[in-house]
Amino acid sequence: MGILSAQATGKVVSISEIRKFDTQKGQGGTRTIIIKNDDEYGNTLQFEHTRIGEYYKWIDTDWKIKVGDAVVVDISVETIEYAKKDGSGKGFFTKVNGYKIMKNELPNSDGGQE
Repeated sequence: MGILSAQATGKVVSISEIRKFDTQKGQGGTRTIIIKNDDEYGNTLQFEHTRIGEYYKWIDTDWKIKVGDAVVVDISVETIEYAKKDGSGKGFFTKVNGYKIMKNELPNSDGGQE
């Protein structure tokens, strides 16, 4: 889990195809998902939804979220340090992971505020 955990709500505006990969724990896959909420600021959030090993089967077969759905997403934010290829020092990148995605079935489920 990342250094920061939070919950985000909004409507799904984009879902990528699955990018498959192999790991020591078995096959894995990642989707990139973008949600936007309808509050006064109209914030947009892009995150990755990844499944590896025994959990990989759910990334495609049980996928029920579609563009236009109102969702609640549990996210973690993590910054990863790496050595630059040119040897000039360290670099950093920040990753947002959506580890639990649920349809928002509440009366005001458009991602906005009442």
